[in-house]
Amino acid sequence: HQLTIATMHGKEQVIGPSISRHTGMDWILPDQLNTDTFGTFSGEQARQGSPIDAARAKCKAAHRLTRTRFTVASEGSFGPHPAAGFMAANEEFLVFHDHEHAAEIVVRDVFLETNFDGTVIESLSELLAFAERVGFPAHAIILKRSKDDFSVMVKGITDQDTLVKAYQKMSTKGSVFAETDMRAHLNPKRMKNIEKLAERLGERLSAFCSACGSPGFGITGVERGLACAQCGSPTRSVKYTIHSCAYCDHQQKELRTDKKHEDPMYCDLCNP
Repeated sequence: HQLTIATMHGKEQVIGPSISRHTGMDWILPDQLNTDTFGTFSGEQARQGSPIDAARAKCKAAHRLTRTRFTVASEGSFGPHPAAGFMAANEEFLVFHDHEHAAEIVVRDVFLETNFDGTVIESLSELLAFAERVGFPAHAIILKRSKDDFSVMVKGITDQDTLVKAYQKMSTKGSVFAETDMRAHLNPKRMKNIEKLAERLGERLSAFCSACGSPGFGITGVERGLACAQCGSPTRSVKYTIHSCAYCDHQQKELRTDKKHEDPMYCDLCNP
């Protein structure tokens, strides 16, 4: 079988080999697919809907161009960590489509390994300090007049000469906004996160449903209520993982094996 990877930013380098290793699928890229129409991290093209909606739209667009049965697309988002809000986080999604059976498999994860950053720059020394902090030149930088002004913007800067010249040209009218370029081919940290997720998708595609034999049987949810070690009451901690098939309605619950009870510090009764 052939898999179309819906990307124009080099993600096939990590998604293709990971899925191929687990499934034996060959992969191709669609010609003339402009994924920027589904949203850009630099902000000039707003994303419509959720990251999953955007990845789905990419899958459908790739399928229209190649007519392959299987497509996969990636989408990411950046911002404060959902649990530790003071830290930047990268949430990544991979959406796999079987267009023949209208089946969809989604894997997601949140990573703290990110250089997502942006700041107002008032001097060349501030710019160079920012560049050093975010891992430039391996990680590219975007310069624009201000955070929400896209009229003057230089994306994908990966050498100091270009960075300095772009800054000098823009800064004649005051401060400049510098931010990390989060497109995967210009951001090795993000590419590494996508690779980890692709590995998980590959593993999932190599797990088959015991009811219908289709690929992609895996964790789709959890059931909470792990008992407190002290009082025995159910806590908010996970007790079961729920595994589902994307092709039929088969589901199974699996009891957690790494721990049988939860520490009382996480119990609402023992530690209100």
